[in-house]
Amino acid sequence: MQSKKMKILFIILLLLNLNSFAQNNCLNKISQEQKQYEFSVIFRELYYNFANMDNVPNGDIDSMYRAYIPLIMDTKDDCDYTREVYKFLMLFNNGHVSVGLPPHLKDSVANMLFTTIEREGRVFVDNVCKIYEDKIKKGDEILFINGLTIEQYKDKYLLPFASGANVTAKKRSCQIGFEGEFFTFVFDKKVLELSIKRNNRLERVKIPFIYAQEFANDSVKMEQINEFYHAIYVGQNNTFVVDKKNDFSYIKFTDCYDDFHNFFVEKYDSIRIYNNLIIDLTDNGGGGGEYTELAQYVLLDMDSLYAVWYKSKINNSLYKAKATSRIYYSNDKDVSQEEKKLYYPYFYNNAFENIGDSIKRYENHIESSIRYKGNIYILVNNRTASAAEYFTAMLSQSPKVKVLGTQTNGCLGQPLVTKLPSGMTLFINSSKTFDTKGKDISNGIMPDYYCDLEEIISIPNPKKRLKKYISIIKKIETQ
Repeated sequence: MQSKKMKILFIILLLLNLNSFAQNNCLNKISQEQKQYEFSVIFRELYYNFANMDNVPNGDIDSMYRAYIPLIMDTKDDCDYTREVYKFLMLFNNGHVSVGLPPHLKDSVANMLFTTIEREGRVFVDNVCKIYEDKIKKGDEILFINGLTIEQYKDKYLLPFASGANVTAKKRSCQIGFEGEFFTFVFDKKVLELSIKRNNRLERVKIPFIYAQEFANDSVKMEQINEFYHAIYVGQNNTFVVDKKNDFSYIKFTDCYDDFHNFFVEKYDSIRIYNNLIIDLTDNGGGGGEYTELAQYVLLDMDSLYAVWYKSKINNSLYKAKATSRIYYSNDKDVSQEEKKLYYPYFYNNAFENIGDSIKRYENHIESSIRYKGNIYILVNNRTASAAEYFTAMLSQSPKVKVLGTQTNGCLGQPLVTKLPSGMTLFINSSKTFDTKGKDISNGIMPDYYCDLEEIISIPNPKKRLKKYISIIKKIETQ
């Protein structure tokens, strides 16, 4: 009997060890040597090609790299390594600087299956997957997370992974709940302990991160997960409503892909009827500028248009060598200002050239009779990014366009794509971006009128949202 018990115990231990081995094998595909090599490649591409170091506080890229080498080499597995690489890249404060997950981790991301909404600095549960129905409910106020206040938790666990060119943009992107912690994996087995307020009562609940594939054979749970996803994304459709009384049309674009172009074409005849158009680009993360091109031409009632333009870094080894000959072998006072201006930027890795014409002018090929003649109000926030920012910058050249909201994300420019051996894809912004008037907008577009729109954005009924926006616009126009 004892022998049989020992044999069963041995089999259980063997299975546990095999499971542990399988997991460790999955988590340790990237060797220490490979980590060291990949991180050096990341540093190299940033050093030579990243164009926005002026937006990095105390931006000494060499010091940043040296400080992170031990952090990278001390990572215990591929999950930790990926997280540290991402955190390092977030220090560069640019939405087009990032890294994609290695393929063997893409299917291992775990999520919180609830969303939250913020009102006057307080966080409330919004959408909830039924998997959590005995734990949290819509309307619950979250007071503490793992013993920390909301702000403390965001600053410690979310802000280091937040993307944006300004602090406000980063903080606004720190969402409690779904996709707020994208770099959490099933292997982490992470649980959040929430202190919530419900019906004036305080409760503590433990909310596990959900790895959907665990429920692949559970049709009920999978149905609940799919319902949750549908509830989130159904509210992110393009929207068009009008207010005949106030002579306004309102169009919201959720991104800048095919749907942007198609939805604009579909609604343009209706837009033309009204003398005022509100274009809502809040929370629009961008896409491709080509999908917004027709709308730009049609909405700009101008015969001659100007383009957003770019500068990129130059690496000239001869000029860098000339700089070293003066820096290392001459007295600083003996080097002329002309030579310093000519050579030193190459040594300090801060030399730029215009990409094409700095101010590019071209004709609007849309007939004047077709173009929109009314006033345009563009709504933006800290999550307006990339192609949505480009669209905003292009339309802003018209005197009939006013931008309302908060500073945009600062995700402009052309990303350089580098494939790393681990399968991660590295993105580095290769250019500085200037608006049609020559103003540097690389760290985001400042609105003409600052308005915190977050409370209105969260209103689910678009007609009610429109009434609020019209009220703000009327106040601005009377100032």
